[in-house]
Amino acid sequence: MKNLFIILFIIFSVFNLNSYSRERISSENILPIIEKADKQFENEEYHWALRYYTEALEKDSSNPKVHLGLGATYFALQDYSLAIEHFEQSLELNPALIESYYGLSCVYQALGKTDLALKYYRKALGLDSHGQISSISKVVLSKETF
Repeated sequence: MKNLFIILFIIFSVFNLNSYSRERISSENILPIIEKADKQFENEEYHWALRYYTEALEKDSSNPKVHLGLGATYFALQDYSLAIEHFEQSLELNPALIESYYGLSCVYQALGKTDLALKYYRKALGLDSHGQISSISKVVLSKETF
């Protein structure tokens, strides 16, 4: 189950990390750095992704998408405490960021904290008006036996 959550989260993150809106990019224009980080993340080059997301964070620490990227990268690297820290920071900056709730759900599932995992998963589902999470989850759940 843990591996499926990791795979599902990585798929979901790649899907959404590439969909940055250009509405809120810092004055130093961190978009090219974020794009490099996203590309490294997609290629599963997590240490390089971490390098670029950290560079973007140094230029704009108030960008929730940078914290989301860091959370996803730390999750992929199985550094769960830093993943939680960055997912929570992204939610402080943007409480409507579905991916961060979902990320927290995956982290807590990986840690075996099912109650917290379900709490954040339900929050993500409640905000998911386009059904992205539920569509992906159906595929994973259909392969699981409980």
